[in-house]
Amino acid sequence: TFVWSNTETSEDVSALSAGTYALTVTDANNCVFTASYEITEPAALSASADLLNVLCNGGTDGSIDVTVTGGTAPYAFVWSNTETSEDLSALSAGTYALTVTDANNCVFTASYEITEPAALTASADVLNVLCNSGTDGSIDVSVSGGTAPYAFVWSNNETIEDLSALSAGTYALTVTDANNCVFTASYEITEPAALTASADVLNVLCNGGTDGSIDVSVSGGTAPYTFVWSNTETSEDLSTLAAGTYALTVTDANNCVFTAS
Repeated sequence: TFVWSNTETSEDVSALSAGTYALTVTDANNCVFTASYEITEPAALSASADLLNVLCNGGTDGSIDVTVTGGTAPYAFVWSNTETSEDLSALSAGTYALTVTDANNCVFTASYEITEPAALTASADVLNVLCNSGTDGSIDVSVSGGTAPYAFVWSNNETIEDLSALSAGTYALTVTDANNCVFTASYEITEPAALTASADVLNVLCNGGTDGSIDVSVSGGTAPYTFVWSNTETSEDLSTLAAGTYALTVTDANNCVFTAS
């Protein structure tokens, strides 16, 4: 007769988990034999991974370096992208599912996510030069995406984020983030045409008369314009003028000034 420590009374036992099983065999004469048998199991099959995420948006430099423990070597690997190597490289952002199968057909599954930063980009608020030949333009840059900190290089050799005291022209910007991702853009600072005025002058016909006139035409600058004459008139044109010199100051909407007599 057979008696096992798990209460079984058959000669042989099966469907066992790991553990120690004690057996008592008794024959017809009540002679007794005892023994213990150990059923072992491998450590749990598992895998950990070191992930390197994509450095620049849209890149393919991600990688997954897998380390398998437990189970029974050798191991077989199947990835959701159909790769069968242990480790993956040259990956774009996404989720990669892994199935590891050991020599005993024990299975471990896991998913690993490769991320990427948002696209590196920059927008700018541009203030144009107010008066022709001025240097009051500016570019106020706002960077988004990528990985801070950011480095700035402008085509005028400045290395600050924002520019001021600019004359009219085109300014190219290169933004580089902490992962050496690059964004480039060009911003144009404009200026109005030079403010100027021409005039058709009609002189007095008879000595002592008051039939002179000045008909002014303004170009350039930024409308609307204001006019101040040395005789305190504020209209664009003057009429019923006596002989004399009349000084004109034209001011545009940006406070740019043109003077003439």
